[in-house]
Amino acid sequence: MCTGHGAPAERQTVKKEGPNKGRQFFACPRKRDERCDFFAWCAPNAGCCANPLNAVDGVIDLDGPGGGVPDPPPARGGAGRGGAGRGRGSGGGGGGRGRKRKVCELGSACPFQHEHQHTAEYSHPSDEPAAPQLQPFGGAGVTLGGGGGGGGGGGGRGRGRGRGSGASSSGDGIALGRAQGAGGGGSSEGEQCEICGRIVPFAAAEMHRAQHERKGEVAAHRERQAREAERREMDAQYEESLRQDQEREAAELAAAAAARQAARAEEGERRRREEAAAAAAERRAREREALEPEPQPGTPGVATICVVLPNGTRMTRRFRADSPMWAVFAWLRSLEELAPFRAWEPVAPAGHAVDGPLYESGETLEELKLAPSALLRLRVEEEEE
Repeated sequence: MCTGHGAPAERQTVKKEGPNKGRQFFACPRKRDERCDFFAWCAPNAGCCANPLNAVDGVIDLDGPGGGVPDPPPARGGAGRGGAGRGRGSGGGGGGRGRKRKVCELGSACPFQHEHQHTAEYSHPSDEPAAPQLQPFGGAGVTLGGGGGGGGGGGGRGRGRGRGSGASSSGDGIALGRAQGAGGGGSSEGEQCEICGRIVPFAAAEMHRAQHERKGEVAAHRERQAREAERREMDAQYEESLRQDQEREAAELAAAAAARQAARAEEGERRRREEAAAAAAERRAREREALEPEPQPGTPGVATICVVLPNGTRMTRRFRADSPMWAVFAWLRSLEELAPFRAWEPVAPAGHAVDGPLYESGETLEELKLAPSALLRLRVEEEEE
């Protein structure tokens, strides 16, 4: 509308070379010498989302019925009886079957998405309901059906039943694709679409799925599911392989630790034995140094003691006849041949005055009847490995 003269504005196109060449705008419709300064750019994509008012020969007609805003196309079908649906506005009844709307190219940025004539021809993202907010069928003014709805009687509370397609609802209603429904007592049944996630009534499920199939969304969804399943399988295989590697590594570390511990224990035992053997050797050396000198052969008052080892080896030494028995034990402890044995004891021969083993005591060899000579057998207990 020309603000200077109150007449319908004329739509023109920029022909001058420059960045705005080809762009349309609205200007005063009068002659050049009578024109005012009115000027306004047309919206982008004027062929789809131009001013929704009728444009005739490049001039917006504001003198048509309803101030340039035509009435919506009449809906076919009729209102029927309905259930108890409460709504604000024009009640909850009736509906019809309307024509399919085109998708607006500007989407949610369209400045005319609230104009009645524009929304009768084009749809916008804001027209689609949010799936989680879907109310029970027949509830507070819910109209099932896409485009024809809206009739009905009674303001505020109404009873109605309708069929329709398109996007329309009266009161607190929600449009849900092409569907068939009935206003009832607030009960509803539906299923969630696995592709878009919306809650779709059972009666409209096949049609809703067919729409996805026509757009190729079902095949894309199946491919996406297959890729996700393959990725999950690969992730599971990777996790299993990682777990096996970790278990194998843990087992190897445990085996290595056990081997090191066993080696340390063996080394400790070896050192203990070496230290014990060195201590025993040192003790035997001290025993040999402490022994009294051995009498020369043919010396009177001498007792010759011969000890037979388990392997048959005989060890002989001369003592004075008045030497105590512990001197014989000191000699035996100094022998390297007895080092492998943990314990030993000399035993008198059968028929001897002393029956059984001899003990380390202060009795002399002469008192024990071991002079001038005696053959003793050695009973030993070997070292444990």
